[in-house]
Amino acid sequence: MADDLIPLRNGKTVTLDEFLSWSAGKQSANLKAYRPIISDDTKKKISAALKGKKKTAEAIEKNRQAQRGKKLTEAHKKNIGEGGKGKVHTEESIANMTAAQRARVLSEEAKAKISAANKGKVRGPRSDEMKAKLSAAMKGKKMALRHAQVMTPKGVFPTRKDAAIAYNVIYQTFCHWLKKRPAEFYVIVDAKEKPTSA
Repeated sequence: MADDLIPLRNGKTVTLDEFLSWSAGKQSANLKAYRPIISDDTKKKISAALKGKKKTAEAIEKNRQAQRGKKLTEAHKKNIGEGGKGKVHTEESIANMTAAQRARVLSEEAKAKISAANKGKVRGPRSDEMKAKLSAAMKGKKMALRHAQVMTPKGVFPTRKDAAIAYNVIYQTFCHWLKKRPAEFYVIVDAKEKPTSA
C-alpha cells in the first residue's frame, strides 16, 4: 500500500498511507483542482481503508461550515448531470440508501424549512422530449393505484402519503419500499380492509 502514489493538485505526489492519514477536508482540498488519474486497484484500497470509518461531529461541522454559502455554477450543474447519466446503483448501494432513509427522522424545524423553501416555486416548462418520455412511461399504468390503500406492518392506510407520514419518511422513500419490500409494503387493489392509522 505504501508504494501507491497519489497525484496532488500542486503536481507533487504522496503515498497512499500518508493520504489516508489526512482529514477528508485536506484530501478534498489537495485533489480539487483536477481529477487525478488513480488506478482501479488504488481506488479499491482507498475504499476498503475508509469503509466503516465515521466522521467526528467536529469534522462534520467543519465540512458544513466550509460548504455554507457555496453556489454551483451552471457549468458545474451540467457536469454533475452529465456525470450521473447512465449510472446504475448496485444492490448493495440501494440497500445502503434504503437503510439510511429508514433511519432518517425529520425534525419539525427541518420540515418547516423545506416547506418554506418550496413555497411559491413553479416548475419550469417541460421539453417535448421530456413530455414524450413521461407519456411513454405512464402508458398502460392505472392512475387509480396511486390513490389505492396500502398495507404496511402498522396496518392499512388510505394512501401512500398517509403511510409515509405515519412512518415519518418522505413520500419517495415509501414508494421505494413498495418496490423493494413487497412482502411488508404493498398496494391493495381490491381493498376490503378498513383503513387504520397506527
